Amino acid sequence: MDAKPIAALLGGQWQTEAGIAIVSTFGSLRPFSETWEVNGSPRVIHGVTFQRASFYSVYDIAVSFGAAVHVDKKTNMIKITKDKRTVLFHPFSYTLNANGKKITMPIAPLIQKGVPYADLPSVVYALGGESEGRFIATAGLIKGTSIQPQWVDQNTLLISRPNDSVSLLVDTRSRTALRSIDQMDLVLSPDGKKAAYVDENGHLFVIDLTSNTVKPIGDDDEVKTDLVWSSDSRLLYCIYGSNNDAIAVVSVDTGVINKLLDDKVKYKTDLRLSPDGTKLLYTVANEGKTNYTDDQKTDVDSIDTTLGSGTRQIWSCRFYRGDIVFNLRDAVDRNANFHLCSGVYRGDRPATAAAMAPNTA
Repeated sequence: MDAKPIAALLGGQWQTEAGIAIVSTFGSLRPFSETWEVNGSPRVIHGVTFQRASFYSVYDIAVSFGAAVHVDKKTNMIKITKDKRTVLFHPFSYTLNANGKKITMPIAPLIQKGVPYADLPSVVYALGGESEGRFIATAGLIKGTSIQPQWVDQNTLLISRPNDSVSLLVDTRSRTALRSIDQMDLVLSPDGKKAAYVDENGHLFVIDLTSNTVKPIGDDDEVKTDLVWSSDSRLLYCIYGSNNDAIAVVSVDTGVINKLLDDKVKYKTDLRLSPDGTKLLYTVANEGKTNYTDDQKTDVDSIDTTLGSGTRQIWSCRFYRGDIVFNLRDAVDRNANFHLCSGVYRGDRPATAAAMAPNTA
């Protein structure tokens, strides 16, 4: 008796493939096609639905990896090869062998009209890739902690990887690393072509992201923090000195360092350059006053970090360069301690700063 009409009468389907009967109790095998992103590029992958599960063409998956597929006519063994990687599995077996490592698949593969179909995530993983949604990364997705993302261009990110002590240039379309840089805490230039960093010895360096060359900027080894680029990517501003008590500017071309502000006020941080390039903004941490219980100052009673109730300090400074005077008026809030500085250094001549004692209001 022919089983096909009986299966169809019951709402299912009966097929034979390579001498094996395939029975669907939930309707017939239905072909479909889906568009997936493979390393950021669209690719159509065909498949069939069977028993309410989706099976994907092993040929289409393999093409995405540049791999070859061979189906043994005698044993129906399916073999996928890519470089030194070999993946083996049989139809209707839940076990897949990837370079000797066994992987259990959620659904058993099948062969339909000579084409092997299988669980897509399992085959992708066996070939060394990863899938997420309808995205396939043939080299796998970047894992672990990533911090300090900065846009290089509309498709590229610069990120730091603290667990690996490296930075990565990442293509956001393919979600893959374009390059690894053996340095952390890089500060990207506005033109996206360079990145700056200071090593543990206080030396300043600039990396050309196109050529991957590293250039030392001068030989000054004083402490430099909070690097900020000028809009034309030719200057670097920084908080300068072991006590973070000065602000300096460095010429990327010549390595010459000039102090813009040296008022000896300690613990400057959070340096920012205004969008028009004419002002610098930074914060100052209050230096606490230590109160002792004895005259010998051996027993600490408390540490006072307030500036006093209701007080507001106004700082007045000027930058000089030649005969030009740059007026500087700093309003310091007793809690936030913001200094707004106008008169950012421009040019190759040294700039000096004179700061008057703070007034209170």
